Amino acid sequence: MDKKSAFTDLLAGKLLLIQQANETRNLYQVDRSNYPYITVNNKNYLSFSCNDVYGLSNHPEMKQAALDAIRNIGCGGGASRLVTGNHDLYQTTEQNLAAFKKKEAALLFGSGYLANLGLLSSIATAKDLILIDKLAHRCLYDGAKLSGAKLLRFKHNSSLHCTELLDRHRSGFEQCFIVTESVFSMDGDRSDLAALSAISNQYQAQLIVDDAHGLPQQKHHQYADIITGTCSKMLGSYGGYVAGNKVLIEYLISKSPSFIFTTSLPPAAVAATLKGLDILQQMPPASLERPATLATTVKQAFSDKNQSSHILPVIFQSNDAALAAQEKLRTQGLWAPAIRYPTVPKNKPRIRLSFSSVHNDEMIAKLLKALKEIHTSSPFYFP
Repeated sequence: MDKKSAFTDLLAGKLLLIQQANETRNLYQVDRSNYPYITVNNKNYLSFSCNDVYGLSNHPEMKQAALDAIRNIGCGGGASRLVTGNHDLYQTTEQNLAAFKKKEAALLFGSGYLANLGLLSSIATAKDLILIDKLAHRCLYDGAKLSGAKLLRFKHNSSLHCTELLDRHRSGFEQCFIVTESVFSMDGDRSDLAALSAISNQYQAQLIVDDAHGLPQQKHHQYADIITGTCSKMLGSYGGYVAGNKVLIEYLISKSPSFIFTTSLPPAAVAATLKGLDILQQMPPASLERPATLATTVKQAFSDKNQSSHILPVIFQSNDAALAAQEKLRTQGLWAPAIRYPTVPKNKPRIRLSFSSVHNDEMIAKLLKALKEIHTSSPFYFP
């Protein structure tokens, strides 16, 4: 057997194991032009899985801003920002992002993943210590590992365990970084940032908060020394950012690999982000709060607890149960795919519901009806 065939057979064997564990992933052809309704493989569904929290990705002013940028600048960045890919839209957008996050400066990256990867891999070294929440996003772990720093995980949302680890290990390292998310992408719960901020001050550590799933009224920036995020969720565009003091941003421009060695974002994405910031800051408080309010409405149909964000995981006992629930939702015209390992722990497959301000009461009633029918045959719970 030649090496090509041997390698292909090896991958086929691994793929078979994935299939046997019901952990196969599939791509779908999706049309989101009428969000929250979507078309998947020529069938229409009401989506409860998008991260487009305020429906801005289809906002007419966003589209116009993107089109104007294409006409004026072009479709692509042409090169990295340090070569020829920089333009005036970047400067204005970064200034507005920094002001939005109440920081001195901000820097746009190609994606939220690249922002976290480039931040941690460039500011930490083998002489440093990184403490990271057990359920933090994969990109935060990848950045921490690339840095070469000592990496320790603290129990999810446990400031006590974080403190215990600092007591045992902090003195042996130069710099220390505490890393978490403001809103956890798969569980929808929020970090106790006030407690982590106090701990970071006590132990001379930098608190880094990934605010990718945070909502504007939650003001997570007031606790974070460095805040990262994405332009693809509440802003409806694409790209990621790091916000902090001016020295940090200047340092990242010179040292962050995922900034230096990446072609700049398409001008349309930068222009859409800029317009999204403007639209978002003009929205009334009730609209900003509606996604989290809807999550609580659905949760309280099965529980007496509130949901602290717009993300609501519906957790099942097995992959089979989660996949069956996914199919039952689809038969009723609802789109909310099952999320399985390795995205979530093996014993906690789920339907991850993400609510938007564009979901109306009739849509929520339809979802609740379907969930109650599922619950009679496949009991689920909330974390």
